[in-house]
Amino acid sequence: MFSDASYQGIGGSLCVFRNSLWTPCAFYSRQLIPRERNYEILDLEALALLSTVTHCHYNLSGLYFKAFTDHSPLVNIINGQPPPAKLTRWRLRLAEYHFDLLYIKGEANPVANALSRPSWSSPEQETLPTTTPSHQH
Repeated sequence: MFSDASYQGIGGSLCVFRNSLWTPCAFYSRQLIPRERNYEILDLEALALLSTVTHCHYNLSGLYFKAFTDHSPLVNIINGQPPPAKLTRWRLRLAEYHFDLLYIKGEANPVANALSRPSWSSPEQETLPTTTPSHQH
């Protein structure tokens, strides 16, 4: 499982390793809600991990799996270092899963990276025509 976060959104993919390749079999992606846009990057990366695992719960529950992130401080916190207060609750929710969280370089995480940075359009970015187009007959 791969996850990633940006200041635009979070995303992840569930993959199987087959024939020396990671093959995606499930995807998760969403925009950040307004309060999440104020989170620090560590919190966003943890949110991406938790959200992707939760989204893939039926595929992951009861199984051992490897989760990959390109944010090394998150690996330390999930794997034992005392977390900041906000992340304690999320770490407890992840404790029901049997997984190892491993660090990978950002360029080795292209699918989750792309899912966390889609070009969503927001109502503020959309412009509507101010006049109705005229139809010539």
